[in-house]
Amino acid sequence: MGGGVYINGVEVAWESHGNSLPDNTNSLIIGDRSIWGFPFDGRIDETRIYDRALSPVEIGDLYSAVGIWSMNEASWDGTPGEAVDSSGFGHHATAAGSPETVPKAKYGNAGYFDGFGDYLSFPDGENLSIAGDLTIEAWVETTASNGFIYAKYDPADPWTGFG
Repeated sequence: MGGGVYINGVEVAWESHGNSLPDNTNSLIIGDRSIWGFPFDGRIDETRIYDRALSPVEIGDLYSAVGIWSMNEASWDGTPGEAVDSSGFGHHATAAGSPETVPKAKYGNAGYFDGFGDYLSFPDGENLSIAGDLTIEAWVETTASNGFIYAKYDPADPWTGFG
């Protein structure tokens, strides 16, 4: 398995890493994987997860999301459920570390993760354990080349469930 990397709707690369979101009870994380040496330093906005791989044509249509996080809250302070999922599935997240909401995003605010343990944690949900193909879409701005945008990994196999 793998996936296309799109910039402004145009596929610019293909990543082949065999990952999916593991069927486990771990939290889904956006914005950090520093535990394995891959912190994310930059802004993330308009994040969505789909329960299947989208075709290149569908990338523009973007439907059937199981999670939509626009990152438009005024601020985050660690209050449970403060980063709102607007997909209708209720996968609201809690900030950990010190991520911030900042302007200068694709739309509204973005989540800013400074690469030092900042992330959003989402409780596991049945439709967040996707064994097959999936699509994760986000507007991202970063100067780092080794950070992960999302992670939901199995501690027994740390090289699964990230991207």
